[in-house]
Amino acid sequence: MKSYLVCIITLLTLFVGCAPKTWQKDVVTQIDYERDKLACEEEANAVGYGHNVFNICMKSKGYSFKTKRDIQQ
Repeated sequence: MKSYLVCIITLLTLFVGCAPKTWQKDVVTQIDYERDKLACEEEANAVGYGHNVFNICMKSKGYSFKTKRDIQQ
């Protein structure tokens, strides 16, 4: 019974964590978004800290990380 609950909790956590998410900025064209994203990816790769540097870079450019459901509301 205990292992059954652990499996259920694990699956629910995975499903919640897999909700579609994207970077959002109020006024930005697709070209600007792609340029900013590429610049942040290059910076993160150069520094070597991956997602942490990428996230900080995107936030510094005015983006916020939201689920697609938040954007549609």
